[in-house]
Amino acid sequence: MDCDRARRAISERMDGERLSPRLTTAVERHVAGCTACAAFEAGAWKLREAARFEVAPAVPDLVDSIMASVERETQERRPVRLRLLPGGRTRRPLLPGRIRLAPVAAALAVGLVAGSVAVGGPWQRPEGLSVDAAEVTRGVAAAATTLSAYQARFAVTEYHFAPDVPVREFSMNVWFQAPERFRLDVVDHTQYPNRDVTPTDLELIVNGSSWYSVGPSACPIDVCPPSETVVENRVPFSSTTPAPTDLILPVTSLADANQLQVVGRGSVLGRPAIEVRLPFDRAEPLFPFLSLGGSWRPFFGADQVDLWLDAKSWFPLSYAVYPLLDSRSSRWRRCRWTANRRPPAPSESLTSRARGTRERSRSRSRRPRRRPASSRSSRRTLTAWACIRWCCPLLRPRRASPSRRSSPTPRAWPG
Repeated sequence: MDCDRARRAISERMDGERLSPRLTTAVERHVAGCTACAAFEAGAWKLREAARFEVAPAVPDLVDSIMASVERETQERRPVRLRLLPGGRTRRPLLPGRIRLAPVAAALAVGLVAGSVAVGGPWQRPEGLSVDAAEVTRGVAAAATTLSAYQARFAVTEYHFAPDVPVREFSMNVWFQAPERFRLDVVDHTQYPNRDVTPTDLELIVNGSSWYSVGPSACPIDVCPPSETVVENRVPFSSTTPAPTDLILPVTSLADANQLQVVGRGSVLGRPAIEVRLPFDRAEPLFPFLSLGGSWRPFFGADQVDLWLDAKSWFPLSYAVYPLLDSRSSRWRRCRWTANRRPPAPSESLTSRARGTRERSRSRSRRPRRRPASSRSSRRTLTAWACIRWCCPLLRPRRASPSRRSSPTPRAWPG
């Protein structure tokens, strides 16, 4: 007998299997003369003693005995005479059978509860009622592998920006086509008290090896010149000039299940949704527009972010930021972002021309364009509706006509 066969037989015997007398004798003779197999058997027994492994005992079948007892108690019942009480009421004496049936009923109840706990019986938690953080992380990561295209429009409402501007409203349009065609347009619809204030209009276009962004520079004065950045011959999936795809599926924000809390389930925009809570420093990839330019209210790493995800597709439906109540941020109330109702029509080509590796940035002064009041009044910024075209083909955007352009003026890739 070789060592492999002897060790398999040792394991089978430890698991309770009965070996033939001939095989048992051969194993014992081999172990007596083989130090390696003797050490294997001794180590296996030590491991068994430490882990307390044992075969689960068979569960006794008590159904027949219990039902026989119930049948016997039923047959022993005797007819009961009813005694008429004053007022026409009848009194039914306590049946001895009921007293004798009490231990049987108790045994049945105990057995039912024990079986439910052991095998997941009728009181098992309904499937799909709750979800844990690890399941959210896995679901978002799995959805990212199958996403081909995406288009959505979001409404952004910012509260307590300044004493004279308590509320600001934006629309945010997002387009994506795998692997790296992405566009983000943020349009400021706020009516500022001073017409010279530069609106926070932002634009980001990523098309493979090309990356383009434009937006007002952050400056303390009202009129801020726009800053334009162009990167060509970009490295695929660059970390310095990324495509902020967490707006579509928050893979980076929800990568660590230990840093998020699943609040519960609900319904958002008519869809079954899951609410997740995490700190702002983890959810920061959800807010790429904050770093593209313009003026924004401050946010802090410990601020609370409540994110609602579609329970089936894992796309963000709504998310809100609540400030950390300390001396720095107690004056800020809330900043809420919710998906809007109607997605926009694409308005610009994403085609780029690859040239030598270069990056340039320039600023130019330009007076912000004042939007017509009629156009503003016709827009509706809804906080309870969304229109996200799940995995739709991304149509080639057309150049907008001059009458439809908004500030900053949409443009093709710079040559």
